[in-house]
Amino acid sequence: MLDRVDLADLGASAPVLEKVVRKLRSGQMPPADRPRPDQAFLDAFMASLVAALDDFWTAHPDPGRVSVRRLNRVEYINAIRDLLALEIDGANLLPADTSAFGFDNIADALSVTPVLMNRYMSAATRISRLAVGDPATRPVIRIHRAPQFGRQGSRMSEEMPFGTRGGLAVRHAFPLDGEYGFRIRMQREQQGCAIRGLDHEHEIEVRVEAAARQDTRSVRALLRAGVDVDARQPDGATALQWAAHWNNLQMADLLLQAGADVDAGNSLGVTPLALACENASRALVERL
Repeated sequence: MLDRVDLADLGASAPVLEKVVRKLRSGQMPPADRPRPDQAFLDAFMASLVAALDDFWTAHPDPGRVSVRRLNRVEYINAIRDLLALEIDGANLLPADTSAFGFDNIADALSVTPVLMNRYMSAATRISRLAVGDPATRPVIRIHRAPQFGRQGSRMSEEMPFGTRGGLAVRHAFPLDGEYGFRIRMQREQQGCAIRGLDHEHEIEVRVEAAARQDTRSVRALLRAGVDVDARQPDGATALQWAAHWNNLQMADLLLQAGADVDAGNSLGVTPLALACENASRALVERL
């Protein structure tokens, strides 16, 4: 093999010479029962060979094959949110991605099978209908359930308004302007049919919020439907305060055009102007 090595053509001989360097460094060559040059000569020979190989690879880099990469499920969901302002349930629309070395965004592991392509095509059909709005869309029933064994004695999540106890917050895309019905069924005890929580008096609220989630499209639709632009949460926060909190200029312009009260404060007296100053948003301060 070594008799066919051409040192003038490192491109063709590089794989063999790389093996030679590894054998010399590990002391495997020359064999123990064969004549061996002194260590200074071996070190000089290896240094010159390594330098020649390094110069060759520097002048002729070979990064290898570039795999065709697709978006994984999380990236696809984020792309839909950024492009279409839609929050979709990716776990129900698409299967989980194959992971490699603990990561699910490696190109070689993100295969595209005919079955997976059909799932993505089906998801795209449903997403496009939500984004465009089809007047021929049939009414559907969507059920959201609170955790059966969850404690309902405190604020359930960051998406729930301050001052609330229990309940649940869900994201739902309303495909068309229209009348939507909400029906609430109370959870029952595991033993018997008694409704949970009837030992104390409670006030139930059903809120359709868009400003807190930066859903400008839903804010526009709610304003067209005549919703009170200064409607308050239990902590006194208004839609304009949420727009100032998120520094969302587009949403703030919609609310101001609808006559939102710029002086409305929450239960702590914090106004939209104070929130805009806290965010150092000069553009929003000038609007307010």
